[in-house]
Amino acid sequence: MEALENAYRTVFTVAHEGMTAEDIDTILRENLVPCGVEVLDNPTTPFVVEEGGNEPKLRINRAPLQKNKFWAMDNTVHGNGYCADLGRFGFIGTLPAELARDYRSVVEREEALAALVRPRVSMKEIFDACPHDMPFGIHRIATEGNMLPMCGNANAGVSVRMEESVQQGAVFEVGHVVCVEVWAGLKGGIEDMYHMGPEGLARMTHITPDVQVVEG
Repeated sequence: MEALENAYRTVFTVAHEGMTAEDIDTILRENLVPCGVEVLDNPTTPFVVEEGGNEPKLRINRAPLQKNKFWAMDNTVHGNGYCADLGRFGFIGTLPAELARDYRSVVEREEALAALVRPRVSMKEIFDACPHDMPFGIHRIATEGNMLPMCGNANAGVSVRMEESVQQGAVFEVGHVVCVEVWAGLKGGIEDMYHMGPEGLARMTHITPDVQVVEG
């Protein structure tokens, strides 16, 4: 996790208009490979957010970074027998106040969802308690990446896996590592890892949840 966070910090520090996906791939490798960490599957980030992009993130994958548009890093990595998921947004230019408020609502939603997840509480109880006006997902992280139990409404696949979790009577246990994510299109998105303790989830990630603004 630390290696992925450091890689993101480096990307956000040097980000500029026109920066390519290949440029960012190089930064990821330079930060991750020495730590024995690799990105899973085919990379789809960075992505630029715009109308007409793929739902629910409205993402245009592997696009050069653009001024005055949200762009994001969203990667799953594997190393030392563990997986990590992390999603953060950037913006090149002056972030409009309205967009900043919208993004803050996304961060607050993630925190509210995390507060609903408790050990031994059924997936149905969690899902029913969650607000559903923003696409979200809650799932366990382990060696094979995304695992049940899972709940959410981001897309049909997520909903199917949530139904499987409910049918299986799946619950989160103390010690599980849990990913909570919210992807609200033009408002932005966020994805973090949490550790399940006796009283609920505690955030494991340390990189700021705020939009990474690069004046340009």
